[in-house]
Amino acid sequence: MNQIIVRERLYNNISFHEFLFIPIDGKLYICKNVERFKERILTQSFIAEMNTVIIKVKSTAFPCDEISSEKLKNSNGVWIVPNDCMPKGENKFEKIAGKAQFYDIEICEKDASHILKLCSKVWPGSQTYPMSLYHGTSKNRREEIVHDGGLQETFGMLGDAVYLGTFWKASRFAAFDKNYHAQEGEVYRTLVFVKEFQEFPLEHWACFCCDLDISDHKGIWKLLFDGAHVNIGNTKGKLRNEEWAVKQRVQFITHVAGIQSYEYTPYKRNIKIV
Repeated sequence: MNQIIVRERLYNNISFHEFLFIPIDGKLYICKNVERFKERILTQSFIAEMNTVIIKVKSTAFPCDEISSEKLKNSNGVWIVPNDCMPKGENKFEKIAGKAQFYDIEICEKDASHILKLCSKVWPGSQTYPMSLYHGTSKNRREEIVHDGGLQETFGMLGDAVYLGTFWKASRFAAFDKNYHAQEGEVYRTLVFVKEFQEFPLEHWACFCCDLDISDHKGIWKLLFDGAHVNIGNTKGKLRNEEWAVKQRVQFITHVAGIQSYEYTPYKRNIKIV
């Protein structure tokens, strides 16, 4: 019989679930040891068709938890959302498979699949809500981000928005400035509460100022959506790693970690946190 430890959180009156995973030999696995929560168990329920006991516990989340490779390796576990269990970073044009990861730590494929199947039965729709995404920037910005209101909207290819990506995409903006000069950077993990995105490229659409079908410099998408998503492509001018842009109010940061220096290539998938 399987055991899964879960906690419930609220963001702007939106309830969502997080699951406890533990690091073992460089991967994350479902935590089955409930000993440290024995005085904080709220409910237990048995899902017969999946032979799984869901143990809901009382646990408080830390605001913007600072993590490192060593801290994660020796931790009692990390709380992840179902979206972390979904493979990201796939690029079919370059034959790169997607992976389910929390920062640079791969999540056991079997356990990730179990979480997603469980959620589809117990909490339908929760597999993609909220999304777990990343933002990379210079370490010099830590004070303004952590203590002055979180990630703020900046101008980019989709107008004014908070720009997010996979861990690998965010690492490029952490480890290098806009001119690709190396810098000491950090990657923030965020939870994003957008159920439907404006998708780009958009059929019969071209940006008013640059005529690209993946750009919207005026941010017209914000009239109808809280977020936009730009997919990858294999032609000149297309993105090589997908990107998201969201309104500031629909996301919040959960963790921050430093990035090891590395030689930049757009498809690098072995980037590590310090």
